[in-house]
Amino acid sequence: MTTARRKTVNYDDTRWYHCISKIARGLDILDKYEKGLKRRIESELSRLSKLFAIRVGGYAIMGTHFHLLLHINVELAKNWSPVEVVNRWAMLCPPRNKKRELLKGDELQFWIDDKAKDQSYVENRRERLTDLGWFHRFLKQPLSVFVNKLENCSGTLFQGRFKSIAVIGFQALLNVAIYIDLNPVAAGIVDVPEAAEFTSFRSRFENAISNSAFPKMVDRYENCAVDEIDSFKGEESLWLLSIENRGEGAHEVGMFDELSLIQYMILVDEAGRIPREGKASISEKAAAILDRLGIKHEKWAKQQQILAKAKVRGHYLAANREILRHLAAREGKRCLVNLNGSPC
Repeated sequence: MTTARRKTVNYDDTRWYHCISKIARGLDILDKYEKGLKRRIESELSRLSKLFAIRVGGYAIMGTHFHLLLHINVELAKNWSPVEVVNRWAMLCPPRNKKRELLKGDELQFWIDDKAKDQSYVENRRERLTDLGWFHRFLKQPLSVFVNKLENCSGTLFQGRFKSIAVIGFQALLNVAIYIDLNPVAAGIVDVPEAAEFTSFRSRFENAISNSAFPKMVDRYENCAVDEIDSFKGEESLWLLSIENRGEGAHEVGMFDELSLIQYMILVDEAGRIPREGKASISEKAAAILDRLGIKHEKWAKQQQILAKAKVRGHYLAANREILRHLAAREGKRCLVNLNGSPC
C-alpha cells in the first residue's frame, strides 16, 4: 500500500532525502536532443538550490531517470525575513498585473513589500520553500512542457511524482551519496565516475581541476593524508553542497563532518571496485580511511552491493536499527521497510 508522503517526510527525523524521478514507460528521452535536456535539468537544479532552502548534495541524470540527494535547511528558511521570502517566491513565480504583464521596477517592489506584510502569505511561502514536492514541481513541470513541445505531443513525461527515501545517519548518507555518484559506472555507461557527464562527482572533479586543487589532491590520495583546507575552499565556488561540513546550524555548508573531498573521492573509487557477487575487495589505503571513520569493511561493502542491485522499496534508509525501531514505534508499526540498509 502506498504511504502518504507527509508520513514519510519528517524533518525531525532527518533533513536528507534520496529522491528518484523516472520517465514514463522507461523511455530514454533525456539522452535525446544532444543531451540538452540533461543540461537543462542540471541548470535548473543549480538555480532552484539558490532559491529554496534545499541544497543538492548529489545527483546523477541518466537517460530514463535521475537521482537527487537533497538536504532541507529548515533553520535557514526560518531566518529569512518576510521580504526575502516574498522576493525568493517572486523569482520562482514572477507576479503579473491585470494585463498579464510581468511586474517590473517600482511596481514589483511595491508588490513585494505589500505581500511581506501578509504574515499568512509569508509563512505559507516559507513552508513551500522547504518542501520537496514544490522543489520537484518547479524542476519537472517546465521540463514536461518543454519536452511535449519538442515531441509535438501531450500528456505526462514522468512516471508519477517522485520516490523519496529518508536517509538517516552518517553511514547511510555516505552510502547513498556514493551509490548515486556510481550510477553511470553501474549502468556500464562509463568506466570511471569522473567520465560520466551530469553527475555530482563529475562536477566536483572538474571544479577541483579548475581551482588547481587537483595536483595536491592526487598527492594526498597517494599518501592518504587529510586534506586540511584546499579542497574545502575549492568547493565553495561550486553550487553543490560541499562534501566537508565546516559550519553549524543554519550556516551548515557541507555534508560530512571530518570527511574531506579527497577522502570521499577515494571511497567512491574503492566502492566502484566492489564486485557484484561475493565479498568486496578493499585496498589497504581505503581500509585505513574506513577505520578512521569507524565503518566496518564488510558491512559497508555489503550495503553497496545491496543498493546496486535491490529494487527501491520503502521510504527509509538507515544503518542503525535502533533508529528504525524508534520511528516504527512512533508510527505505531512493528517494523519499517529499510531498503536492506542494515544488513546483519
